Amino acid sequence: MLDGDVKMTGILPGKGRQIPDAPKRRKEPKPPKVPNPVSNVTAPKPRPPVVRKPKPLPKVLWTPVPVPPSFTLERALPRIAIREFAIRFGELLDISRTHLEELEEIGGRRSHDLEDDDDIDVEMGWVGETCLRAILLGLLNLLLNNQSEFDGEQEKAIRDAIQEIKASRANLSRMWGALASLRAEFAKVDNKPLFPDPLPPPQHTKIHTTRSGASMGSGINVTTTAQLVPVVLPLTEMVLDAQALRDEFEEGAKEAKEHAREEREQAKAIREHWEETKKKRHPVRFPFFFFLVLQLY
Repeated sequence: MLDGDVKMTGILPGKGRQIPDAPKRRKEPKPPKVPNPVSNVTAPKPRPPVVRKPKPLPKVLWTPVPVPPSFTLERALPRIAIREFAIRFGELLDISRTHLEELEEIGGRRSHDLEDDDDIDVEMGWVGETCLRAILLGLLNLLLNNQSEFDGEQEKAIRDAIQEIKASRANLSRMWGALASLRAEFAKVDNKPLFPDPLPPPQHTKIHTTRSGASMGSGINVTTTAQLVPVVLPLTEMVLDAQALRDEFEEGAKEAKEHAREEREQAKAIREHWEETKKKRHPVRFPFFFFLVLQLY
């Protein structure tokens, strides 16, 4: 190498890097990629919307009630219907709170003399005698107030039944006797019984016949209030056409409309109040550079 160029010097020690770098080449721009219309690459699919899973409903804790096999759903539904009617129109029936609380026990009270393993067909108890007496008087008074649908004899039969039940001292047989006489009087006109006979008395029931509580009506001994459940239910259906109940329905509809109007007005007032609060607590904010300009001037 030195023979070709006398002035060339070799690499001297301690002088660092003495070989010049090669000149940099200019990078040629790459041609733009042209999408191939026949390409097999598919466009990315849009993400599906996020669907939140609904929260599971809380589990209902059912409490088993010891009832005999004879107490089926068909026997429970009439008691529930009577209870709902009495709670809805308790003021019109003039029933006390104590009697309404008795109706809460749909299954009544079972006899303590029976074990859970007994297979005896037992009709469960219902409400007390005084509670049944209050229900019957309330229903008959509502029937009496709807006098336009009854003739003179039917109206007299209703009044007599009311007086007899009041004087019965909550004796079940006497109350059934008054209802049986009422049914017989109405059957003369309509040829259709107002209500069926009471249920038969429970098995192994000791019947004490007295002069004031002897079997009356159709000769059925009524020893428990549960026997009169099929008698009370048709009476509740009869009084649905009474004027007092119609007025109660209309009053309830007016109150519902009034409550709905008040709720709309309250919601509107809350929205207006919230809009005013947002304006007061969140004024209009200017950009930060606006304050810098003011400081310069």
